[in-house]
Order: sequence, then structure tokens, then C-alpha cells
Amino acid sequence: MKNRLNGRQCGVAILCGTLWIATAAYAQNANNAQNAPAKANNALGEDEYPDIVELNPFGGINIEGEVVAGLGEKLVDGGVAGLRIDWNPSRYVGWELWGDFAQANVEFKVPIPTYPYTYSFGSRNYAWGVGPVINFRPRGSKVRPYLTAGVAGIQFTPSDTAESMAKAQDPIYHTGNLNDNLQVAFYYGGGVKWHFSDHFGMNIDGRGFISRNPTYDLPNYNDGGVYIPARRTLNGVQATIGLEFYLGQS
Repeated sequence: MKNRLNGRQCGVAILCGTLWIATAAYAQNANNAQNAPAKANNALGEDEYPDIVELNPFGGINIEGEVVAGLGEKLVDGGVAGLRIDWNPSRYVGWELWGDFAQANVEFKVPIPTYPYTYSFGSRNYAWGVGPVINFRPRGSKVRPYLTAGVAGIQFTPSDTAESMAKAQDPIYHTGNLNDNLQVAFYYGGGVKWHFSDHFGMNIDGRGFISRNPTYDLPNYNDGGVYIPARRTLNGVQATIGLEFYLGQS
């Protein structure tokens, strides 16, 4: 219980910290705009910086919650890496398409009823999603805090070694059907982007994820082996940092 609470508190702290950075950056940028003239746009009213399209390769940490039911399914915290592509058709609203890969091995906190040991296996998460991005500063600003939310798909994928071992250990753990599991997710969060030059910058981002817990095609009831109750909620948090490549003058 202590580990589960610490993980959730850490995830909430990371997400809140990222949103605080975004808010502080917005406040600082607004203050600068009031006290010093900004770099003027050209006579055609074009944006100060070229950011119609943004490419954002990123990396960071992935923190997963625990399912407080059954044998205590827990996805181990690990690294995450991916790519976001943002399209900014208007000055304040854009659209984002993204995909990432996270290491998320699976541990069970409670031993199975017929065997005095806990079970674990290697697994990876492949996720992709799309959603709107609401920016606090207009397109082309040097600093752009933002909020985002959308829908995603997460493919929970045991490693080949894990599937082979699961079949071999089926007489003891009843894990012979271990397999991929696709779940629909909802994500929300925010961050801040900086321009270091016209076409290069940096991004800090924090996001929460909510989905049904993966069952990996294991039994969803107690049959004497490893089982995972279905239709429970899984919460996760990602904190990432990445590069920004800006393309396309308005």
C-alpha cells in the first residue's frame, strides 16, 4: 500500500509541476509583453516564428498505477520515448498526433492461491493518440504554454520471452494464453514550448492517462493460478522533455 501511494503521489507531483511551469511561463511571457515591445511581425501580419508544423521527439519516465483487486496487477515504472507531430491551423488552437513506446513490465503483488510465490513477466506498451492543443500564447510566440486532451490506444504487449515462459509454466500458473491486449485510453495534461531559434526549440510535457487495465488474455477470475479481474481502471502519468523542430511560415 505504501509503494502504491508513493507512486501515485509522485505521478501527481510530476503532472502538477509541469502544469505549474506552463502557468509560470505564461505569466512571465505576458509580463514581458507588457514591459517591453515584442519583436514586430512583418507588414503582412505573419507570425513571429515559423511553427505551422512542429516535430517533437521526446523521452522521459512512465509511472503506472496498481490495480487494487485480484493479485494486485502492477505495471512497473520505466522509460518512455516517442514522437509528436503538431499542426497549428489557427493562432491558439492546434491538433496533435503522437506515438510512443514505454517499458512496462508486469508484477503481481499477491502470491497465487496454490503457490507461495508472486508472478511477473516482461512487457512493453505501444501507444498512439490524437487530440486538440489549446495554447495560451498565439502561434509564433517565443514561449507557448499549452493544455491538451484526447483519445488514445494502448497495446499492452508481453515480450516473446514472457510468452514462451508463460506457456512452459502453464501447469503451475495457468498462464498459457498470455497475449497482447489493446485498450482505449483518455489522456490529459499540458506543458510549455520554447523557441531557441526560428526552427529549433524545446518542450517540457506532463500527461495523465486513464484506461481499463490490461488482462493480457489471462483468466479474469480465481481459477487457482494467475488471474486479472477485467474492467478495472488503470491510471498512469508521463513526464517528458524533448526537442522541437518548427516548420512552415504562415
